[in-house]
Formats: sequence, structure tokens, C-alpha cells
Amino acid sequence: MVQEQKTNEMQRLENAIGTPSAQKIVILLVTWQNLTIKELITKTKLSKSQIHTTLKNLQNIELVSMITRGKYAMANNKFAHLLQDAYTEKIFQTINKQIYLIKQALKGKDMETANKIYDDLYEQYEPLLTKNFRYIM
Repeated sequence: MVQEQKTNEMQRLENAIGTPSAQKIVILLVTWQNLTIKELITKTKLSKSQIHTTLKNLQNIELVSMITRGKYAMANNKFAHLLQDAYTEKIFQTINKQIYLIKQALKGKDMETANKIYDDLYEQYEPLLTKNFRYIM
């Protein structure tokens, strides 16, 4: 019985977190700290109904919280903090890879590619870049 409850709980977590829309939203909330539904729609290119459904599922597993009407953030609990740390590490790996690609483009004197990678990187991860790489950016 206890094992069955654990299995059901894991399935519920997997169903909520395991979708591409949930992944996008969690990455954005980890990066930007809090976003409105309108900002989530703009940044993810998902429909309003997809955003609402995904946020509801993430709230049901206590991963995301509504901080004000229409504005969401990662929840303030141990599970959310652990997941946020894991996502932050993954984001930093992505940032490092993109910085390497910028460096390679600059070595090849391909300014257009370097600028495009930089612009995309900055648009996607600006708060983390400003906080952690302020002297580079």
C-alpha cells in the first residue's frame, strides 16, 4: 500500500514536470524569478490555455506558486529549491556552451554568428547573466 502511494506520487510528479511546456515554464521561472502569464506566453510561445493548464499542474505538486494575481514564481519549499538548484546548474552548463560557441565564432572572425548567439543568450538568460557574469556582460 505504501509502495503504491509512492508510485502514484512519482507518476503525478512525472506527469506534471515531464511535459515540454512544464520544462519551459520551470526554466523561465528559475531564470527570471517571477513572471506574469502574459510574459510566459510571450517567452514560451505557448497558448494561454497551455500556460494555465501547466501552471495548475505545477501548483498541484507544489512546485510553482501564484505570488500575486496572474504572477507566478517557484514555490518556497524544499522540493522546489532542490529542483531549482538542478535547473540552475543545467542553465549554467548551457550558458557555458553558448559562451564557448561565441568564442569559436570570434576566433573565426564570424561576428554575425557571435552577435546572434550573444543576443539569444542575453534575451533568454539576462537575469542570471547580469547577476553572475556582470563584469563580462
